[in-house]
Amino acid sequence: MDNSLSNSCKIIIVGGFALASMCIGCGAPVQKAATPPGQDQGLPSTSQVTLSLSPSSATLMTGQSVSFSSPFVGAVTWTVNGVVGGDTTRGLIDGRGTYTAPLIPPTAPVIISGRLGNFSGTASPTASSTITVANPVPQVAQLSPAAISAVSSSVVVITGSGFTPQSSVAVNGQSVNTTYVDASHLRVSVPAATSASSSILSLSVSNPAPGGGSSGPQSLFAAATGTPQATTHPLVARLSSVIPAGASMFAEFGPDTNYGFRTSAKAASSVGPVDLLVAGMRASKSYHMRLHFVMPDSTEAVGEDEVFTTGDVPAARVPPITVSQNSGMTPSPGIEMFNLITGSQFFFTAVDLAGNLIWYYDFAVPGGSPQSIKLLSNGNVGLVIAPGYYREIDLSGRVIREITLAQLNQQLASQRS
Repeated sequence: MDNSLSNSCKIIIVGGFALASMCIGCGAPVQKAATPPGQDQGLPSTSQVTLSLSPSSATLMTGQSVSFSSPFVGAVTWTVNGVVGGDTTRGLIDGRGTYTAPLIPPTAPVIISGRLGNFSGTASPTASSTITVANPVPQVAQLSPAAISAVSSSVVVITGSGFTPQSSVAVNGQSVNTTYVDASHLRVSVPAATSASSSILSLSVSNPAPGGGSSGPQSLFAAATGTPQATTHPLVARLSSVIPAGASMFAEFGPDTNYGFRTSAKAASSVGPVDLLVAGMRASKSYHMRLHFVMPDSTEAVGEDEVFTTGDVPAARVPPITVSQNSGMTPSPGIEMFNLITGSQFFFTAVDLAGNLIWYYDFAVPGGSPQSIKLLSNGNVGLVIAPGYYREIDLSGRVIREITLAQLNQQLASQRS
């Protein structure tokens, strides 16, 4: 039997940084040679050990981890750029060989080294790998809230992925104050708009090089009531606002900031301005009003308070109405609508439960007389005017559509033929 030292080891760290070992002659009977003082007995010298890492380099995103595993019985000392266990600047590696990249890419490559103990000689075997740390491309999944006030600063939480302490946020191309929460969340402060009108803002997140990039734009709705506009009707105001597709808005109004009344809601099928008419106000009075917005995800936003003053109405055209109430009875909430066929007053009128005029309509039909009036589900008003007119108007009195009895009979006859 050969009495010389026949054991030799080749230790290889292969793809994915998993360590493997192969021993030649392991377990074979050997005659141990005399051990020089200061060396461990029964262990091969470092000249008999080959250690390599594969791959020799790799790229990780910030915060990502990779694990090294060792088959050695003895301890392995892991270092990052010569620092045992690493640090927060270049990344950390634990005693089990799991390396976690830092949150900010280092300016120089990261060197991962594994040093094996219990070997003879003055130095233990060491293998290294070069790691490049890069920023990920950020992605935005959700904004909370999805709608903010346009007239005051607001805090918005961005949920997504690929965020780092170096992430920056721009709203309509302007940088805003950004706070890093974690890799999935950022918090930003959006300043008040320069004009008191609703708008759809474009928000994006960017990460710098190395790596990095910009997220796709995300819409953020900035809500504002805007200045109420007068219409051709002295008792009707118009509020106009841009709203996102699938969103809706309504107005609340009243003599003070308790409001007390609200309009029906109006939805938008596509992005664009939506007009809302506010009616139900008395003549020559000031009213407070504001818009409410409901986003497609049910997020709500409220515009600022605005004041609108109604116009005057000729007293001679206002029908004299007296209201009496039976003792012990309470009227149902709502309004009363009339069609007056005689006198010089407005032909179609609406009054509150106290008998105050809050809306009217005059029509220009030669020889016509009012017959019926109905508030439609779309917020418009349907009217029947003799002789033989049907007319749909909005609350300001603008004609939306009209058909005569003769035209209706003609269309019915064409359908039968």
